[in-house]
Amino acid sequence: MYNSGEVVTMLESLTDSINLIAEQHGEIMKSIGVINKRLDKIEARLDKIEDRLDKIEARLDKVENRLDKVENKLDKMQKDIVEIKHKLDNKIDKREFEKIDKRVVKIEKLVLA
Repeated sequence: MYNSGEVVTMLESLTDSINLIAEQHGEIMKSIGVINKRLDKIEARLDKIEDRLDKIEARLDKVENRLDKVENKLDKMQKDIVEIKHKLDNKIDKREFEKIDKRVVKIEKLVLA
């Protein structure tokens, strides 16, 4: 067994160890508090960034809709151009027309003369 002096020494040593652990615990809790504050700031910044990204996404959706409309208009214009080209191919040019008109006038003069 231990005598009273040894028990007192062990209790003092144990008390010193508990006090040291308590001090370390306090420092750890302060560090955790600082880390929590930093995480809160980071979280606030991320929330702001998320809001900005949501706004950008909405704007991109609008741009995409506008581009779809432009694409539809371009498709229609392309069809119209093809149709116009086809119609132009079926028409005679002005010089051809003038030649034919002169020939018709000559033929009419011959027939009516």
